[in-house]
Amino acid sequence: MKLTLDRMCIQTGRLCQNCEDLFDEGEIADIDIDFGKILMDAAKSHKFLSKITVNNIIETKNRIILIVKKGDKEKFLRAKKYLSSQFSKVDERSAVYLEKTRSAKQLLEDILSPIIPMGTSTIFLPSFSEKELKVQVKKADKESIMAADELSVITKAILGMNAHYAYV
Repeated sequence: MKLTLDRMCIQTGRLCQNCEDLFDEGEIADIDIDFGKILMDAAKSHKFLSKITVNNIIETKNRIILIVKKGDKEKFLRAKKYLSSQFSKVDERSAVYLEKTRSAKQLLEDILSPIIPMGTSTIFLPSFSEKELKVQVKKADKESIMAADELSVITKAILGMNAHYAYV
């Protein structure tokens, strides 16, 4: 099992220098420790979880998104009922599992499913050093998906670029 922190740091609750630096930089948070403990405990009763990789944990207003290694999402979904009950003891927000990808198309399919965007394009911002993803979604589907600000946080964390969601 590979988590966002060292296993020893999760077990003891004391961070080594490397994990402390990540914490200070904002790359990890308290939720990484709490969810790490739950995942390590869950792996004892759900052996298939012992081979998972959690690349990142993102917190939004309504959700906690676990970015996992490609192919690991199915393992999380197999244990979803158990994990959800354990996660809810720590945080009432719902947990969402997304696979790490570099493909904007794949990411949008995962986070918008079953909604299909009407169009996507990559826009280069004025200095041409920064990109932004523009996604068009039907106005009728607006209530069926996450809020645009949450979607943008996810897109920034996974793809490294902001996203603008337009409802047409």
